[in-house]
Amino acid sequence: MNSTQIKAFLSHQFKDEYVTLIELILSICTGLDITCENVKHSSSDLPIDEAKRLIENSNLVIGICTKDKKYEATGKFSFSNAVQQELTIAYDLGKPIAMFVEDGVDTSGFYSNMCTYDSFTWDNCIEISIVEKFIKGIHREKVKSLTDKDMTGGSRGFRGQYTNLLNILSPKHLLVKC
Repeated sequence: MNSTQIKAFLSHQFKDEYVTLIELILSICTGLDITCENVKHSSSDLPIDEAKRLIENSNLVIGICTKDKKYEATGKFSFSNAVQQELTIAYDLGKPIAMFVEDGVDTSGFYSNMCTYDSFTWDNCIEISIVEKFIKGIHREKVKSLTDKDMTGGSRGFRGQYTNLLNILSPKHLLVKC
């Protein structure tokens, strides 16, 4: 049986140090038959209209919430304003959301009962247990996004998609630090 192909909006900061993590998430999505889209560039002018259009046309949203500005009072960090706004748009549109949050990032008000949420550190983001959390979180939100018609169309379910995913993840993703 074939898996149901869906579209996700992948929200993240555009920094070179995040490329490996983003590639890992994209590989997971490929294994789960999820095509990812994002705005094409970072800008000080938040691309809200473009992001909103892409989010509206997606089945789910995946947010990678990495450290941005430090709050001196608490020692915690904010995450990108663009990512915050994109997650808010997704929530307002009722889209399923998977958030993967770097330890130390303050997500107050963002994940309570609104999404699948998992945290990571740069030291453990490629450990198999964390990769499995990413897979399960993204798959959980994919299933939430499917309609009854999609479900009767022959989805292989988690076990088949997980096996497919492990076959296409390249060893570099499991050996390289994010």
